[in-house]
Amino acid sequence: MERLAYVRDRIQHEVEVYEPDVVVLEGYSFASTGRAGISLGELGGAIRLALFCWGVPYVDIPPTNRARYAAGKGNASKDLVLQQAVFRSGRVFDDNNAADAWWLWQMALAHYEPESPLLAKVPKTHLDGLVKVPWVEIGKRTA
Repeated sequence: MERLAYVRDRIQHEVEVYEPDVVVLEGYSFASTGRAGISLGELGGAIRLALFCWGVPYVDIPPTNRARYAAGKGNASKDLVLQQAVFRSGRVFDDNNAADAWWLWQMALAHYEPESPLLAKVPKTHLDGLVKVPWVEIGKRTA
């Protein structure tokens, strides 16, 4: 419970400081099993509840869509997604999770700000990863 409270408080701080129009989250991996799946579900629920309570819209991007946008195939390995993030961004990432977060940000840019100079170019076939993502309307906070 202490960890969940810490995450909730940290999210509240970030929302107050940055006032995001939308938050992009990686959706649940239904391949997770056992205790790890339960822990991730609790954490994800706490994050989503906090965002909901503060009126911050969020988008859940399925892991297969993230992989498809990054590497052109929904079952791309975490290492391939990381490799593509380094290739497309010219950056070094601390780990796969940081690369995944970068790809989620890139997907949000592609959807909400397709003319952004911060948007990395990907092959047109990778744009299929943007399809069937439950994008939300942004512009005003609900709370």
